[in-house]
Amino acid sequence: MYIVAGMPEKAYGPPYNSAFLFDSKGNIAVIHRKNHLPSHVPNPPKIIEKNYFKTGTNANTFNTAFAPVGAIICFDLRFPDLSRKLAENGAEILLVIAAWAKKTAMLWRPLLKARAIENQCYVVGVDHCGKEDMQMAGQSVIYGPLGEELAGLDEKTEGVIVAEVDLDYVKKLRKSVPVLTSSP
Repeated sequence: MYIVAGMPEKAYGPPYNSAFLFDSKGNIAVIHRKNHLPSHVPNPPKIIEKNYFKTGTNANTFNTAFAPVGAIICFDLRFPDLSRKLAENGAEILLVIAAWAKKTAMLWRPLLKARAIENQCYVVGVDHCGKEDMQMAGQSVIYGPLGEELAGLDEKTEGVIVAEVDLDYVKKLRKSVPVLTSSP
């Protein structure tokens, strides 16, 4: 079992907005530092990340017992270059943890689906529902490498979703349609 948790990471100067992946022994397997911090949003919440956090530059994949995995945090999802770099580094599953606002919920699932298709991998999008400083989008979902929805929740439902993945299929798909290695 692996656990991914998002939290501030103490650093010299401002902290990072980070995702920590813990292995079954409780050790930190990898840390992803959010690469893209919003500097402004319409009707901003009380905290604008760029004013409080340092920007990360990493695109680390980590090998679990079952697959290479890459992590993305919230606003990073809008930038396809990070997902591509993780896939090029071997990620067969992308985990996206988010505090995605309901006012932009119409972007959440299409972006997750696009990242699955363009990188030929499974994408697990996790967002919480309910209200904090703003109403959250919810809609946690798992997409397959062709963009097929394998499991999902609506905007108001809390719960656990589970899907079966076929990592051999990812390898076969990437070999038959080599979009990760094709150059313009």
